[in-house]
Amino acid sequence: ATTIAPTMHSFEILDQILRDGLREASLSADISARRTLGASGMHLKGLLFAYITQNGIALKLSPADQLALLSMAGASRFSPGDDPTRANQFVYVPEALLDDKNRLAAWLRKSWAFVERYTPQGRPGSRKTASRLGRNRGR
Repeated sequence: ATTIAPTMHSFEILDQILRDGLREASLSADISARRTLGASGMHLKGLLFAYITQNGIALKLSPADQLALLSMAGASRFSPGDDPTRANQFVYVPEALLDDKNRLAAWLRKSWAFVERYTPQGRPGSRKTASRLGRNRGR
């Protein structure tokens, strides 16, 4: 397993970097944070798309985007709560991207595009939930 050194940025600064990146990506509406096990799960429109930890910002990405990000120096996998089944979903953003708002915004858009497509059935916004609520008529 790859060990990642703690980031140079404080937790509060990482939160601000993420929020600034989301604004740059035009994705900042409805963001919320939920603290769990020394990390903050970051949710957009109720869907988990990132974690902020003492080691940095980890994004939930498609398998292809994970490989692309992992090819960059400083990127590594993040396993929320030491859960190996979720380790294949999140990748730490390299430190160099944290200082580049445009490049970070591009990765945030990729993360959100994947999470939005991935919405499990029964979650808010899913077709199953919409159908149950009578919002899926006529499709």
